[in-house]
Amino acid sequence: MIQESVLKEHFGWKIAICQHPMYLLIDEDRGIPEVGERVPPWGAATAADYVERVRRNLASLGKFPDLFINYEFSGVEIDMMARDFPDLIASMRQRFREGKLDFIGGTFSQPHMQIIGSESNWRQFELGLGVFKKLFGKDVKVHFLQETGFHQQMPQILRQFGFEFTALPPFPWAMEVTGGTFELVGCHTGVDTILGDEFIEAEALDGTSLPAYIKVIDAGAGEFRMDRVMKEAHKDLYSGPPIWTYFPDLVEVDENTYRDFKSMFDFVLLDKALPDRFAAAPPRARARVYTYWSYVEGVWGEELLRANRKAEEAAVLAEQMCCMARLAGSKLVRHDDIHRIWHAILKSQHHDIYWIEVTDLRRKAIEWLDKTTLECRHVMGECAADLLEIDDHSVTFFNGLPFARTALIECASDMIPDGESFQMCDDRAFGFVDLPSGGYRSYGIAAGAVADSSHTAMPGAIGTEHYHVEFSETGLMRQLTTTGNDNLLKSGSYLGGEIRAMISGKWFDNRAAECSFMSGKVMDVLERKTAINEIPVHEKYFFFREHPLIKVELDFEFNGNEAGHFPLDETKLNVYYPTAGSPIYHDIPFGFIEGRENRVLFAINWLYCGGLLHINRGNVKHWVRDGVIANMIAWGGNIFSNRMHYGFWNRKTQYDIRLYGKHRIEYYLVPRGRFHADTVANDVQTVVSPVYMARGRGQKSFYRIDDRSVVMTSLYERDGQIWSRGFKTPKNMPSSGLRDWEIFNKPVTDWT
Repeated sequence: MIQESVLKEHFGWKIAICQHPMYLLIDEDRGIPEVGERVPPWGAATAADYVERVRRNLASLGKFPDLFINYEFSGVEIDMMARDFPDLIASMRQRFREGKLDFIGGTFSQPHMQIIGSESNWRQFELGLGVFKKLFGKDVKVHFLQETGFHQQMPQILRQFGFEFTALPPFPWAMEVTGGTFELVGCHTGVDTILGDEFIEAEALDGTSLPAYIKVIDAGAGEFRMDRVMKEAHKDLYSGPPIWTYFPDLVEVDENTYRDFKSMFDFVLLDKALPDRFAAAPPRARARVYTYWSYVEGVWGEELLRANRKAEEAAVLAEQMCCMARLAGSKLVRHDDIHRIWHAILKSQHHDIYWIEVTDLRRKAIEWLDKTTLECRHVMGECAADLLEIDDHSVTFFNGLPFARTALIECASDMIPDGESFQMCDDRAFGFVDLPSGGYRSYGIAAGAVADSSHTAMPGAIGTEHYHVEFSETGLMRQLTTTGNDNLLKSGSYLGGEIRAMISGKWFDNRAAECSFMSGKVMDVLERKTAINEIPVHEKYFFFREHPLIKVELDFEFNGNEAGHFPLDETKLNVYYPTAGSPIYHDIPFGFIEGRENRVLFAINWLYCGGLLHINRGNVKHWVRDGVIANMIAWGGNIFSNRMHYGFWNRKTQYDIRLYGKHRIEYYLVPRGRFHADTVANDVQTVVSPVYMARGRGQKSFYRIDDRSVVMTSLYERDGQIWSRGFKTPKNMPSSGLRDWEIFNKPVTDWT
């Protein structure tokens, strides 16, 4: 047996204890049965109990003079503790000043960044870093989280916020080497980086890079693993990186724990240890780092994603309208409203809220988001009142996008614009209006009756000037053809719009259905009433005549249903479109990338394959196999895992996480044909960006971007100026003074 002191001297091992707290979950989840994180000794029953654990952690820093701790508290949790336990923050501040502890991560709520929008990605750091600066005077320089949250634009975002290093997390990630040399070592016990090759330059789409530290086999994500240490000891000359990471859920550092660590490691803070090691072992290769993994599904999980999407989009439009009002000379100040709105949105994105067993907090988060969306509409209403002349016989539509658009409008019968083609379907009117860039336009309200949808026999096919659809006998899509006669679907195992799931070991689908068909001057409407085993499903397809656009609504009514097996995505409720196959593209925060088949693809807004553009409305999880697009829309069951420590969670059957309630899933199809890289992101914005409607009269355009390869994600007020944020997509010729994929954040006057 090798003496521990010999190992320490020979390898020069150091360890960064990275504490991963669960304060938000413990403080705010009060579901029955209690979640595991609230059950001692791992968790704590109340926030006060948990804070005592933090106090013992801080006390251990005084008891053991060479102990150092890296805290991964999120900004929102630190803020909550500062509100409720200010003495604890004072003690933490003292230990920070003594150089005994440091903060890593820097986000506001530790989300899975790959499943939230561009603006949420940016503001996670903007608000999160602000908390640490305010309370501790700390500029967080190391982005290192226990949970995974990488996407291909993350290095560029981190650089813009002053980060100097990142480290790849214990939870799953993927890496694609794009240049240089990188050495790995492996055997039957696993694969690891080798001494001297523990850094790689994590590269964003625009070429921006950030050093990423890789320690594949660490000291444990839960409890300290001595077996991992002994395996590493037997590598000798091909040993791994000298800086180990230990990422527990706020472990107690008692005498025994301290002694075990101290016998083999020196304790370090990553803010100091990583720069030193980087100087000794600079990276030889560049790579794109991302993740195919997230557990954001299950009871209310998909609904939470959809609620988050609506709130994100509403907050962006509310801020754009605030800027319109400011540019028009309004004196109203709404900074506090906007800050409160984004605070609630970002808080709801915490990974512990998305965790499957936390049903109570998920439900609360959906309520926060729904309330936030209403608050956004209140802000929009105030802005509209400032901008418009009073006229109860006129309706005005606000467009926040920086280019003119023809927008799809759904409204009540008393808000239909005069002179435009609209069609009633049940209690909603559908039509399109032309709107100016960054502004608004008003119409008189139609005085006469609007054409209704008339019932006709179910046709075998329909055609418009933009596409042609051939139906199966029960109304699913057998073929979808573009105006260029490109057939986008292929025959085989799936029909377009088919829904499948495995329930109680048997496969069920929606092929059998009761169909009805309605026609009108704006659109044809196909309704299908069906069931997936015992789950009622009401489908509506809106085929617009004058635009290359199909809208789909799926209404599910769950009553304690199970659907699928958690580890197997294909067994869950999926919607399928069997395309002819082609290069796959899907969007990510501040950009889009080429995807691969047989991978989990988190397309936050859209996915393209085989000439078909699929635009989701919050159900971000997709996969493609042999050209078949699958969009995962629901899973429910009492047996689950997080795909990492399967056996542990697989035994937790006390949680009722089956599917309940009424849920509406929406998505759009665009029969695109050829992929246009320089316009697709803005084309999708045209479809999904909300339009605010208000009574009143006026017309104005405040701002515009003529280059459609520039995508604006936000317009906001800063220091008395109007600023814009967004990114540049590829184009054959350079334009706008921006490099391809660059994220910009600058005053609006630079490009108007």
